Amino acid sequence: MKRTALTLILSLTFLAPASAVTLVNPSLEDLSASYVDIAGADRMEGVAPDGWSIALNSPGWYWGEGPSNLWHTPFGDHFGMGAATGQTGSAYREGISQSVSGLTVGATYDIGFSHANGLFYNPGTPGFYEGVGTTGGWEVLIDGSSIALVSSTNDNSIAAPEHTLLWQASTATFAATATTHEIQFIAFKPDGPQDPTFQFLDDVSVTLVPEPSSFVLCGLGLIATGLYLRRRGAAARRGDTFLRTSQN
Repeated sequence: MKRTALTLILSLTFLAPASAVTLVNPSLEDLSASYVDIAGADRMEGVAPDGWSIALNSPGWYWGEGPSNLWHTPFGDHFGMGAATGQTGSAYREGISQSVSGLTVGATYDIGFSHANGLFYNPGTPGFYEGVGTTGGWEVLIDGSSIALVSSTNDNSIAAPEHTLLWQASTATFAATATTHEIQFIAFKPDGPQDPTFQFLDDVSVTLVPEPSSFVLCGLGLIATGLYLRRRGAAARRGDTFLRTSQN
């Protein structure tokens, strides 16, 4: 009976979610479309990496190790880019999205991602670089509803190639109400003068947040295991003592 109860507690303690979250190409590395270098800028415009879709306007895709060798990501050679001239009203904004499946209804998930204030190479402008010193970030949405507005805080006040791209990690949290949700990343900048911002995006993840009850079950399981092992050890010692006594 005791062993059956212990087995039940342990099975509940380490019970895994019914399904695994499916997120395609989270590092934004793969792009099936033929790569075209645009005026040394190592980018494609109006595309989304494999597994992702264009959510708004004309997002870009960068090759960090391309001919100009300007910006790099610690998560591979490629990353996404979104431009924005503001945040509300008629502001121009770009973004990508993906439908994520395998979610558990009622469970809480963290959307992790890395991002940075970037720059845009444009040989038609003085200095060739746009977005120098312009701040912004990414708005994260679930099925079109905003759940987080995350600013990129790295300094981009110096134009490339002197500009050093520093990535930062952020998280947005949501509760699943269905087994599939669409996750969107839309670039934004504070409303004001229409100097655009260029936001970089990489290393996306969706992970389950353990419920408090899971920690309780884990604690109960560990306590039950400890008591069981302790009692079994004590019983074994009593058996050894009885055996030695009988032999004497």
